[in-house]
Amino acid sequence: MNNSKDKKSLKYKDGRTLKTYYCKICGKKIDTDTALYGSNMCRSCSAKERLKDPKKNPNYIDGRSLKKNYCEICNKEIGWEAKRCNRCAKTKYFQPMPKCIDCGKKLKNRNAKRCRSCASREKFRKFGNPAKRLDVRKKMSRKRKGRKLTESWKINLSLSMRGKNAGKKNHFFIDGRTPFTQSIKNLLEYNNWRKQIFIRDNFTCQECGQYGVKLNNFLKEYDQFSPIEDKETLVRLAIKWKPFWNINNGKTLCEDCHLILHPSYNLRRTK
Repeated sequence: MNNSKDKKSLKYKDGRTLKTYYCKICGKKIDTDTALYGSNMCRSCSAKERLKDPKKNPNYIDGRSLKKNYCEICNKEIGWEAKRCNRCAKTKYFQPMPKCIDCGKKLKNRNAKRCRSCASREKFRKFGNPAKRLDVRKKMSRKRKGRKLTESWKINLSLSMRGKNAGKKNHFFIDGRTPFTQSIKNLLEYNNWRKQIFIRDNFTCQECGQYGVKLNNFLKEYDQFSPIEDKETLVRLAIKWKPFWNINNGKTLCEDCHLILHPSYNLRRTK
């Protein structure tokens, strides 16, 4: 290829690139483009000239860098881009974190005024709870539709909710009229124990040998009488008592055989 400085080149024009150019102040050799299209000065001389008259700087904007800037805390003179000097900036950074204006909880963000719970509560107070809107409820229902929960998920969910709505905390509670046996049957441990016994006995009555009929579980060792009269205390003790949930402590019976072993159930049904 032909060089642009060569006379045979297509870009050749009156020999301007063949000349040697020098800085007009210090006489230092400079580039051709700087001499023809620039300031005709070297880099150092050009910087000195800009400092003499900042308005000639191509980056000049409304003289913001020419004004004196002071620290907002100690009034010390600082650069035009800063707001605080180094010392005041460090002291502000190491100050204790602010607290929530509602509950007094320590915040993680310096610019925040409330914690997350108080902020959401304030948002609900102003705009209402979005979960109560009909369109939001339909979206939530569509998202949850068809979702299958694993057995471990169900067990953990049941354990986490245990005791929150039990006894007097339940809104259906009326003077503790639920029998103790029914409270035991409502437990997760009872349902698991019942399933294991049915699987062990192959869903067959152990007295008459019927299969596929309505089945019940029969506790072999169980005393209905206890010196403790509080039902909630008895339920908590029954959960922790491991022999009570042993598979060998029960067997599968049909309804007729179960009524023979428990005549009181038959009297209860006829009333």
